[in-house]
Amino acid sequence: MITQIYNSVINWFSRTYSEFSRRKLAREKEDIPQSERIVVFIFAFMIALSMWLLVNLGRDFNLTLNLPVMHADPPEGQAFITEIPRSANTTVSGEGWKLISIYNNPPQVIVPVEEGTINVFEAVQASLSNFPDVSVSKVQPMIVNVNTEEKMEKRVPIRNDLTIETRRRFNVIGSISITPDSVTVSGARSLIEPIEFWPTEAGELEDVKENLDIEVQLRTAQRLIDVQTEKVRIKAEIAEFTEAEVRIPVITRNLPAGRRVSYSPSVLTVRYDVPINQYSEATSVIPFQAYVNYSTIVNDTTGYVTPQIEPDIEGLDVRLRSYQPRRVSYFNVMAE
Repeated sequence: MITQIYNSVINWFSRTYSEFSRRKLAREKEDIPQSERIVVFIFAFMIALSMWLLVNLGRDFNLTLNLPVMHADPPEGQAFITEIPRSANTTVSGEGWKLISIYNNPPQVIVPVEEGTINVFEAVQASLSNFPDVSVSKVQPMIVNVNTEEKMEKRVPIRNDLTIETRRRFNVIGSISITPDSVTVSGARSLIEPIEFWPTEAGELEDVKENLDIEVQLRTAQRLIDVQTEKVRIKAEIAEFTEAEVRIPVITRNLPAGRRVSYSPSVLTVRYDVPINQYSEATSVIPFQAYVNYSTIVNDTTGYVTPQIEPDIEGLDVRLRSYQPRRVSYFNVMAE
Protein backbone atom coordinates (compact mmCIF):
# COMPACT_ATOMS: atom_id res chain seq x y z
CA MET A 1 0.00 0.00 0.00
CA ILE A 2 2.81 2.45 0.88
CA THR A 3 4.48 1.67 -2.46
CA GLN A 4 1.28 2.50 -4.34
CA ILE A 5 0.96 5.78 -2.47
CA TYR A 6 4.55 6.67 -3.21
CA ASN A 7 4.29 5.83 -6.93
CA SER A 8 1.02 7.78 -7.32
CA VAL A 9 2.47 10.86 -5.65
CA ILE A 10 5.61 10.74 -7.76
CA ASN A 11 3.64 10.38 -11.01
CA TRP A 12 1.27 13.23 -10.16
CA PHE A 13 4.04 15.53 -9.04
CA SER A 14 6.14 14.73 -12.11
CA ARG A 15 3.36 15.74 -14.44
CA THR A 16 2.55 18.89 -12.47
CA TYR A 17 6.14 19.92 -12.06
CA SER A 18 6.92 19.34 -15.75
CA GLU A 19 4.06 21.53 -16.86
CA PHE A 20 4.89 24.22 -14.34
CA SER A 21 8.54 24.16 -15.33
CA ARG A 22 7.74 24.38 -19.02
CA ARG A 23 5.50 27.42 -18.70
CA LYS A 24 7.13 29.45 -16.00
CA LEU A 25 10.19 28.19 -14.21
CA ALA A 26 12.12 27.68 -17.45
CA ARG A 27 12.02 31.46 -17.98
CA GLU A 28 13.35 32.14 -14.49
CA LYS A 29 15.81 29.25 -14.19
CA GLU A 30 18.88 31.35 -14.77
CA ASP A 31 17.76 33.88 -12.12
CA ILE A 32 16.97 31.35 -9.29
CA PRO A 33 19.90 29.86 -7.34
CA GLN A 34 20.21 26.07 -7.19
CA SER A 35 19.58 25.94 -3.41
CA GLU A 36 16.32 27.86 -3.77
CA ARG A 37 15.11 25.55 -6.52
CA ILE A 38 15.70 22.56 -4.22
CA VAL A 39 13.72 24.20 -1.40
CA VAL A 40 10.86 24.95 -3.76
CA PHE A 41 10.87 21.38 -5.02
CA ILE A 42 10.75 19.89 -1.50
CA PHE A 43 8.02 22.30 -0.42
CA ALA A 44 5.89 21.50 -3.43
CA PHE A 45 6.44 17.77 -2.95
CA MET A 46 5.28 17.94 0.69
CA ILE A 47 2.17 19.88 -0.28
CA ALA A 48 1.37 17.34 -3.00
CA LEU A 49 1.92 14.41 -0.64
CA SER A 50 -0.29 15.96 2.04
CA MET A 51 -3.08 16.58 -0.44
CA TRP A 52 -2.84 13.03 -1.78
CA LEU A 53 -2.96 11.56 1.73
CA LEU A 54 -5.97 13.68 2.69
CA VAL A 55 -7.86 12.51 -0.37
CA ASN A 56 -6.83 8.86 -0.60
CA LEU A 57 -6.33 7.62 2.96
CA GLY A 58 -10.01 8.17 3.62
CA ARG A 59 -10.72 5.25 1.29
CA ASP A 60 -11.00 1.61 2.42
CA PHE A 61 -7.99 -0.69 2.09
CA ASN A 62 -7.13 -4.28 2.98
CA LEU A 63 -4.13 -4.99 5.21
CA THR A 64 -2.56 -8.34 6.17
CA LEU A 65 -0.31 -8.52 9.22
CA ASN A 66 0.81 -10.91 11.98
CA LEU A 67 -0.68 -10.08 15.36
CA PRO A 68 1.26 -11.43 18.38
CA VAL A 69 -0.66 -14.05 20.40
CA MET A 70 -0.32 -14.02 24.20
CA HIS A 71 -1.57 -16.58 26.70
CA ALA A 72 -1.26 -17.30 30.41
CA ASP A 73 0.62 -20.28 31.86
CA PRO A 74 -1.29 -23.55 32.29
CA PRO A 75 -2.70 -24.49 35.71
CA GLU A 76 -0.26 -25.50 38.47
CA GLY A 77 1.21 -28.95 37.88
CA GLN A 78 0.08 -29.03 34.24
CA ALA A 79 1.92 -28.50 30.95
CA PHE A 80 0.87 -28.01 27.33
CA ILE A 81 1.07 -30.96 24.96
CA THR A 82 -0.16 -28.89 22.00
CA GLU A 83 1.36 -25.60 20.89
CA ILE A 84 -0.45 -22.28 20.93
CA PRO A 85 0.69 -20.23 17.91
CA ARG A 86 2.97 -17.24 18.53
CA SER A 87 1.08 -15.08 16.03
CA ALA A 88 -2.13 -14.94 14.05
CA ASN A 89 -2.01 -14.04 10.35
CA THR A 90 -4.83 -11.53 10.09
CA THR A 91 -6.45 -9.66 7.18
CA VAL A 92 -8.37 -6.50 8.12
CA SER A 93 -10.13 -3.79 6.12
CA GLY A 94 -10.94 -0.17 6.90
CA GLU A 95 -9.94 3.41 6.27
CA GLY A 96 -6.30 3.93 5.42
CA TRP A 97 -5.70 6.21 8.44
CA LYS A 98 -6.84 3.57 10.90
CA LEU A 99 -4.95 0.76 9.16
CA ILE A 100 -1.74 2.77 9.40
CA SER A 101 -2.30 3.05 13.16
CA ILE A 102 -2.78 -0.72 13.47
CA TYR A 103 0.24 -1.41 11.27
CA ASN A 104 2.51 0.82 13.37
CA ASN A 105 1.26 -0.54 16.70
CA PRO A 106 -0.31 -4.00 16.24
CA PRO A 107 -2.40 -5.03 19.27
CA GLN A 108 -1.76 -8.27 21.16
CA VAL A 109 -4.23 -11.11 20.84
CA ILE A 110 -5.07 -12.51 24.29
CA VAL A 111 -6.30 -16.12 24.18
CA PRO A 112 -7.66 -18.01 27.20
CA VAL A 113 -5.77 -21.03 28.52
CA GLU A 114 -8.31 -23.80 28.97
CA GLU A 115 -8.82 -27.32 27.71
CA GLY A 116 -10.60 -27.69 24.42
CA THR A 117 -11.08 -25.41 21.43
CA ILE A 118 -9.97 -21.77 21.31
CA ASN A 119 -11.61 -19.48 18.75
CA VAL A 120 -8.69 -17.31 17.60
CA PHE A 121 -10.97 -15.36 15.23
CA GLU A 122 -13.05 -14.10 18.17
CA ALA A 123 -9.89 -13.30 20.16
CA VAL A 124 -8.60 -11.18 17.26
CA GLN A 125 -11.90 -9.33 17.00
CA ALA A 126 -11.76 -8.60 20.73
CA SER A 127 -8.20 -7.25 20.44
CA LEU A 128 -9.34 -4.86 17.67
CA SER A 129 -12.40 -3.63 19.59
CA ASN A 130 -10.79 -0.19 19.93
CA PHE A 131 -11.07 0.18 16.15
CA PRO A 132 -14.86 -0.11 15.57
CA ASP A 133 -14.65 0.81 11.89
CA VAL A 134 -12.06 -1.87 11.14
CA SER A 135 -13.41 -5.31 10.17
CA VAL A 136 -11.63 -8.67 10.35
CA SER A 137 -12.04 -10.75 7.21
CA LYS A 138 -9.57 -13.60 7.74
CA VAL A 139 -7.55 -15.15 10.59
CA GLN A 140 -5.11 -18.04 10.26
CA PRO A 141 -5.27 -20.23 12.29
CA MET A 142 -8.93 -19.65 13.08
CA ILE A 143 -9.33 -22.46 15.62
CA VAL A 144 -6.73 -23.97 17.98
CA ASN A 145 -7.16 -27.10 20.09
CA VAL A 146 -5.44 -26.84 23.48
CA ASN A 147 -4.57 -29.88 25.61
CA THR A 148 -2.64 -30.12 28.87
CA GLU A 149 -1.10 -32.99 30.79
CA GLU A 150 0.67 -33.67 34.07
CA LYS A 151 3.97 -31.80 34.25
CA MET A 152 7.18 -33.63 35.17
CA GLU A 153 10.91 -32.94 35.53
CA LYS A 154 13.73 -35.28 34.63
CA ARG A 155 17.52 -35.15 34.94
CA VAL A 156 19.22 -36.57 31.85
CA PRO A 157 22.90 -36.82 30.83
CA ILE A 158 24.32 -34.49 28.20
CA ARG A 159 25.62 -36.06 25.00
CA ASN A 160 28.49 -34.36 23.23
CA ASP A 161 27.72 -33.94 19.51
CA LEU A 162 30.81 -31.79 18.92
CA THR A 163 33.39 -33.60 16.78
CA ILE A 164 37.03 -32.84 17.59
CA GLU A 165 39.44 -33.45 14.71
CA THR A 166 43.03 -33.14 15.93
CA ARG A 167 46.08 -32.31 13.87
CA ARG A 168 48.07 -35.28 12.56
CA ARG A 169 50.07 -36.98 15.37
CA PHE A 170 47.91 -35.24 17.99
CA ASN A 171 45.08 -36.83 19.92
CA VAL A 172 42.77 -36.47 22.91
CA ILE A 173 44.14 -37.84 26.19
CA GLY A 174 41.58 -39.56 28.38
CA SER A 175 37.92 -38.66 28.10
CA ILE A 176 36.27 -35.38 27.14
CA SER A 177 34.90 -33.49 30.15
CA ILE A 178 31.40 -31.92 30.04
CA THR A 179 30.34 -29.52 32.82
CA PRO A 180 27.59 -29.86 33.86
CA ASP A 181 27.31 -33.44 32.70
CA SER A 182 23.51 -33.53 32.98
CA VAL A 183 20.55 -31.19 32.62
CA THR A 184 16.98 -30.94 33.93
CA VAL A 185 14.20 -30.98 31.34
CA SER A 186 10.55 -30.35 32.13
CA GLY A 187 7.23 -30.45 30.34
CA ALA A 188 4.28 -32.73 29.77
CA ARG A 189 4.91 -36.29 30.97
CA SER A 190 4.37 -37.88 27.55
CA LEU A 191 7.04 -35.59 26.08
CA ILE A 192 9.63 -35.92 28.87
CA GLU A 193 9.53 -39.65 29.69
CA PRO A 194 11.06 -40.82 26.34
CA ILE A 195 14.06 -38.44 26.68
CA GLU A 196 17.23 -40.40 27.59
CA PHE A 197 19.83 -37.66 27.00
CA TRP A 198 20.11 -34.10 25.76
CA PRO A 199 22.64 -33.34 22.98
CA THR A 200 24.84 -30.34 22.39
CA GLU A 201 24.67 -28.50 19.11
CA ALA A 202 26.40 -30.50 16.40
CA GLY A 203 29.66 -29.07 15.11
CA GLU A 204 33.23 -29.87 14.15
CA LEU A 205 36.55 -28.47 15.30
CA GLU A 206 39.43 -29.11 12.90
CA ASP A 207 43.22 -29.11 13.26
CA VAL A 208 43.11 -29.00 17.07
CA LYS A 209 46.56 -29.20 18.65
CA GLU A 210 46.12 -27.51 22.04
CA ASN A 211 44.06 -28.20 25.15
CA LEU A 212 40.40 -27.41 24.62
CA ASP A 213 38.22 -25.37 26.99
CA ILE A 214 35.12 -23.93 25.30
CA GLU A 215 31.44 -23.23 25.88
CA VAL A 216 29.02 -25.15 23.67
CA GLN A 217 25.33 -24.44 23.17
CA LEU A 218 22.87 -27.20 23.95
CA ARG A 219 20.43 -28.27 21.25
CA THR A 220 17.45 -25.90 21.16
CA ALA A 221 14.33 -27.46 22.67
CA GLN A 222 10.91 -27.38 21.12
CA ARG A 223 8.52 -24.85 22.65
CA LEU A 224 6.75 -27.41 24.84
CA ILE A 225 9.96 -28.59 26.58
CA ASP A 226 11.94 -26.45 28.99
CA VAL A 227 15.69 -27.06 29.34
CA GLN A 228 17.16 -25.37 32.42
CA THR A 229 20.71 -25.08 31.06
CA GLU A 230 21.57 -23.44 27.72
CA LYS A 231 25.35 -23.98 27.59
CA VAL A 232 27.93 -26.44 28.87
CA ARG A 233 31.71 -26.27 29.11
CA ILE A 234 33.70 -28.87 27.21
CA LYS A 235 37.30 -29.57 28.15
CA ALA A 236 39.76 -31.93 26.48
CA GLU A 237 43.47 -32.51 26.99
CA ILE A 238 45.29 -32.61 23.67
CA ALA A 239 48.80 -34.00 23.33
CA GLU A 240 51.23 -34.95 20.60
CA PHE A 241 51.73 -38.69 20.24
CA THR A 242 54.71 -40.70 19.08
CA GLU A 243 55.12 -44.34 18.07
CA ALA A 244 56.70 -46.99 20.26
CA GLU A 245 57.30 -50.74 19.97
CA VAL A 246 57.40 -53.59 22.45
CA ARG A 247 57.72 -57.40 22.31
CA ILE A 248 55.32 -59.31 24.55
CA PRO A 249 54.83 -63.04 25.21
CA VAL A 250 51.57 -64.84 24.41
CA ILE A 251 49.89 -66.35 27.47
CA THR A 252 46.89 -68.63 27.94
CA ARG A 253 43.95 -67.60 30.07
CA ASN A 254 41.55 -69.94 31.87
CA LEU A 255 43.99 -72.81 31.44
CA PRO A 256 42.76 -75.93 33.30
CA ALA A 257 45.00 -77.47 35.92
CA GLY A 258 47.44 -79.96 34.46
CA ARG A 259 47.42 -78.37 31.02
CA ARG A 260 50.17 -76.47 29.20
CA VAL A 261 50.14 -74.74 25.79
CA SER A 262 53.11 -73.59 23.73
CA TYR A 263 52.83 -71.07 20.89
CA SER A 264 54.87 -70.48 17.78
CA PRO A 265 55.96 -67.78 17.69
CA SER A 266 55.63 -67.24 21.42
CA VAL A 267 56.31 -63.48 21.27
CA LEU A 268 54.45 -60.74 19.39
CA THR A 269 55.79 -57.38 18.22
CA VAL A 270 53.33 -54.66 19.20
CA ARG A 271 53.40 -51.12 17.83
CA TYR A 272 51.49 -48.44 19.66
CA ASP A 273 51.07 -44.68 20.06
CA VAL A 274 51.79 -42.89 23.33
CA PRO A 275 51.90 -39.20 24.32
CA ILE A 276 55.42 -37.81 24.04
CA ASN A 277 55.43 -36.86 27.72
CA GLN A 278 54.62 -40.49 28.65
CA TYR A 279 57.09 -42.13 26.27
CA SER A 280 59.86 -42.79 28.80
CA GLU A 281 57.49 -44.35 31.31
CA ALA A 282 55.74 -46.47 28.68
CA THR A 283 58.98 -47.90 27.26
CA SER A 284 60.25 -48.86 30.71
CA VAL A 285 57.38 -51.33 31.22
CA ILE A 286 55.34 -53.78 29.15
CA PRO A 287 52.12 -51.80 28.62
CA PHE A 288 50.13 -54.55 26.85
CA GLN A 289 49.23 -58.18 27.37
CA ALA A 290 48.71 -60.75 24.61
CA TYR A 291 46.51 -63.70 25.50
CA VAL A 292 44.45 -66.58 24.12
CA ASN A 293 41.48 -68.05 25.97
CA TYR A 294 41.79 -71.79 26.42
CA SER A 295 38.21 -72.22 25.16
CA THR A 296 39.36 -70.79 21.81
CA ILE A 297 41.94 -73.56 21.50
CA VAL A 298 39.42 -76.23 22.46
CA ASN A 299 37.01 -75.07 19.74
CA ASP A 300 39.68 -74.55 17.07
CA THR A 301 40.13 -77.01 14.18
CA THR A 302 42.80 -75.14 12.16
CA GLY A 303 45.81 -75.26 14.49
CA TYR A 304 46.05 -71.44 14.48
CA VAL A 305 44.54 -68.87 16.85
CA THR A 306 44.42 -65.05 16.98
CA PRO A 307 45.78 -63.53 20.20
CA GLN A 308 43.89 -60.71 21.89
CA ILE A 309 45.78 -57.53 22.89
CA GLU A 310 44.76 -55.28 25.77
CA PRO A 311 46.44 -52.48 27.80
CA ASP A 312 48.00 -53.78 30.98
CA ILE A 313 48.98 -50.62 32.84
CA GLU A 314 47.06 -47.74 34.42
CA GLY A 315 47.91 -44.08 34.10
CA LEU A 316 49.29 -44.32 30.57
CA ASP A 317 47.32 -43.41 27.47
CA VAL A 318 48.63 -46.06 25.05
CA ARG A 319 46.88 -46.69 21.71
CA LEU A 320 47.37 -49.99 19.89
CA ARG A 321 48.40 -49.56 16.25
CA SER A 322 49.28 -53.07 15.07
CA TYR A 323 50.90 -56.33 16.07
CA GLN A 324 52.68 -59.12 14.26
CA PRO A 325 52.10 -61.93 13.63
CA ARG A 326 48.32 -61.77 13.57
CA ARG A 327 47.95 -65.52 14.17
CA VAL A 328 50.06 -68.08 15.99
CA SER A 329 50.12 -71.87 16.00
CA TYR A 330 49.85 -73.88 19.23
CA PHE A 331 51.03 -77.33 20.24
CA ASN A 332 52.09 -79.53 23.13
CA VAL A 333 48.69 -79.42 24.81
CA MET A 334 49.23 -82.22 27.36
CA ALA A 335 48.16 -83.52 30.73
CA GLU A 336 50.80 -83.31 33.41
